[in-house]
Amino acid sequence: MLDQFGRKIEYMRISLTNNCNLRCSYCMPEKRISDVHFFPMNQVLRCVESAVSLGITHFRLTGGEPLCYPKIEELLCKIKQIKGVDSVHLTTNGVLLKEKAAQLKQAGIDSINVSLDTSDEKEYRVLTGGGKLSNVLDGIRKAAELEIPVKINAVLREQTDVCALAAFAEQNHVTLRFIEMMPVGFGKILPVDPKSKVLETLQERYGRYERIMQRKRKADSQEKYGYGPAVYYRFSDLDISIGLIQAIHGKFCDRCNRVRITSEAKLKPCLASAKVIDLRPALEDTENPDKLAELMRQAIFQKPKSHHFEEQNSKKSSETMNQIGG
Repeated sequence: MLDQFGRKIEYMRISLTNNCNLRCSYCMPEKRISDVHFFPMNQVLRCVESAVSLGITHFRLTGGEPLCYPKIEELLCKIKQIKGVDSVHLTTNGVLLKEKAAQLKQAGIDSINVSLDTSDEKEYRVLTGGGKLSNVLDGIRKAAELEIPVKINAVLREQTDVCALAAFAEQNHVTLRFIEMMPVGFGKILPVDPKSKVLETLQERYGRYERIMQRKRKADSQEKYGYGPAVYYRFSDLDISIGLIQAIHGKFCDRCNRVRITSEAKLKPCLASAKVIDLRPALEDTENPDKLAELMRQAIFQKPKSHHFEEQNSKKSSETMNQIGG
């Protein structure tokens, strides 16, 4: 469907839970959260059905950590069976990927993004509150074995070793994307400029870079580049693509094609906005099945023209990333 500014909204992210088995400082509270939410499966399916009726055809399951969601494979399989769904993707920290990959493949997953901010074992353990990097590496290798398209997402920090991550991604034959830190929740710090941090640093190591234009991306598989706002580059001495997702330094609101639903069934037309639409009353009203789609339509139509992360006094979302859905 089109929003009030004529943008085609075709991509929905659904957070299945606000819980996670890691504690990355910019996303999750250090202490165990007391109010854990798991989005009921029947309600997730109703949201997908209503979204499809509005013309949304691409879905991404997020968290928290979606692989902590009970019967994730069954949910995925049921979503894939809904007429009008073109693709279903998953974003995970990769900790449980090795044991879940075969089931995800059988259920029909189209691609997997693995969140990984460092390739250094010690740094990974500190960043994630005790996580084991080897679990993630095993998961990536297992997905590759099963020919599931994988991308690595790394959130940029001042300390990020972009060359080490690029070498790691090249070794494992996966696309690497660097994501500018969102000033949301625990990530409210000054973002790092991706161009100087990533492109200029990698150019010194891997030679000249050029942008991969949209027509080339369309000629290749969408599984390689996805449906999101990343801008991709190739380097003369690097065998993989490098993507940049820049909400601040490369604002892409004019072509934003997505909305989010939190694990509490609240629709967020814009990640940055404090405005949410509670879908629970419509989800609970089973006697009026069209009510949910109409509520979603109205909310999506009113999607803001842009975020205002760069404005100090703007009214921003107070939620943490695990609540919003990554």
